[in-house]
Amino acid sequence: MRTQITLITHRIINALKNCGLGLVCCAMAAAIAQAQSISGRMTGIVTDPAGAVIKGATVTATNEGTGASRRATTDENGIYVLPELPVGFYSLKVEGSNFVPATLERVKVDVGVDTRVNVKLTLQATEASVNVGATTPIIQPDSSSLSDVVNNKQVEGLPLNGRDFRRLTMLTPGSAPRSQNGSLGSFTVN
Repeated sequence: MRTQITLITHRIINALKNCGLGLVCCAMAAAIAQAQSISGRMTGIVTDPAGAVIKGATVTATNEGTGASRRATTDENGIYVLPELPVGFYSLKVEGSNFVPATLERVKVDVGVDTRVNVKLTLQATEASVNVGATTPIIQPDSSSLSDVVNNKQVEGLPLNGRDFRRLTMLTPGSAPRSQNGSLGSFTVN
């Protein structure tokens, strides 16, 4: 009888160990899946002509390719955040009470990149609309991450030795092979 209880106890302990191991594996898989990103983020500060932040301004980003739009409101610091935007070009419209609405066209959102677009609204004297062509700054002052997007023309026109996709990392400015031989799995980015 005692050996049967011990055997049953060992089976229960082994089953609990296996369940615990399965839960740990699921948690790790979920964490890894969240680390992969297929979208970008748009953020910025909305200010008035004097440089004071405007809280409660409405920021609307409309994808120029699909027409889908996302809306955010600035917080007490004048900051807006539009997370998880699909890659593409956006039209950004910013509206605040007693301010002239501002529209920025062709704001580019790349994968895994925080696109920072600061907007300065002018006081409303007469009804008017302002259209500004936007370009994203080359330097992102609030991020130390390094990223680059390799477009399809670069991939198609590149003579890859052995069709090894890891050679595409050498297209990123500041990247270099770690060894003199140029081993494939080892490179540095400055």
